[in-house]
Amino acid sequence: MEDNITSEQQIIKDLEAKVFNLELDKTNLLLANAKLGYSTRLLSEFHLSQDDKTRVANSVDLAENANDVKKIYDEFFKMLNNSKLGDESADFQMSEDFKSNVRAYAAVAIGYDPVTEIAKNIATLTDYFNLENKIGNTPNAGVRQPMVDKLMEKRPLTTEALDNIVDIITKFNTEDS
Repeated sequence: MEDNITSEQQIIKDLEAKVFNLELDKTNLLLANAKLGYSTRLLSEFHLSQDDKTRVANSVDLAENANDVKKIYDEFFKMLNNSKLGDESADFQMSEDFKSNVRAYAAVAIGYDPVTEIAKNIATLTDYFNLENKIGNTPNAGVRQPMVDKLMEKRPLTTEALDNIVDIITKFNTEDS
């Protein structure tokens, strides 16, 4: 039966195959454009670490249609966006990995990591003030007195921690001037 195809019918079949292939190419091109567009958008809206960029690329690469790409973009945006930053601070949108990389870079460049140093000292202050609050909320003097004694033991370390924080901030500010 195939042998009885007229040349016009063969031309029509060939054209139908070409149209089908062109539609498939168009669909693939639209998907590639969506992947490229949303990836570029994420990369330009946020400061990302190399690992973050790889995660974005791998996730977007797995998308099978433009809607999937949009969903992936929305998920990453929700995960990375710091809504506390206003529009004027858009340049400060950073992933946690990127912040960690910047902190590590600063630690090497400056010779120490002020954020980690301040965090250690804040932990000492927090411990002291938590104990102080606990004492204030303990009505029984017999139970309270050992806590007061412990608080008095911690006072020199707490004062030292506070001084360290002030020194770190002062050093950091004078190095920038």
